[in-house]
Amino acid sequence: MLKSEIDAGRTFLANNGWLSHTPRDFADVFLAHCHWRHVGGGVAIQHAGDTSGSIAGIARGTISITTALSTPDAPMTHIGHPGIWVGYVSLFDNTPLALSITTRSDVMLASISQARLEALLSDRPQWWRHIGGLGITYGNVAVNVAADLMIRDSRRRCCAALLRLADCRFADRPGARPIEAPLSQEELAAIANLSRTSVSGILHDLEADGLISLGYRAVTLHDTDRLRAIVDGV
Repeated sequence: MLKSEIDAGRTFLANNGWLSHTPRDFADVFLAHCHWRHVGGGVAIQHAGDTSGSIAGIARGTISITTALSTPDAPMTHIGHPGIWVGYVSLFDNTPLALSITTRSDVMLASISQARLEALLSDRPQWWRHIGGLGITYGNVAVNVAADLMIRDSRRRCCAALLRLADCRFADRPGARPIEAPLSQEELAAIANLSRTSVSGILHDLEADGLISLGYRAVTLHDTDRLRAIVDGV
């Protein structure tokens, strides 16, 4: 991988997602120890049940997240966008990882081995609090998923899932235009706990109102403020 590409990836991850909320000295050292690689679409980068491995961040592309804390036929739970990090749980104990991660597109991936990160944290134990910030991030996502599934109105619940999967549930990502949820209507229906027919009708109504446009295995969001207003019942 070209140095210029790695430098661009480091800059992006330092300024987006979890690392953007940590001190710059920590982010710089963390990223300096990362290994960079390209991964094609449809590749598993983490398996539920693993007890160790590496902490990985997405600098480009998207990933599917599926939980093992459900039935074997449970649908995809979430889509991870650039700036997301996964694989940190095994740092705290040897509990098997509960999530399986698969690339949905070509991905530019930064990873740091658990052993390397533990060595860095041993030298600077005060940095553990920054790793703990990852737990807060994903705890919030999990609570959001559960709360949105409790929305009784199907249109509002569908819009909530669509916004979350486009990574703009509560606010738009800086510079993210157009905002796209890279998923099929079947996937959205499963995630929103709705029938495929119900979701199709809701999406076509939203498209007729100019709020979204439908593509092949993708939904482009044109007016996220109005979609959030629908979710909030405004």
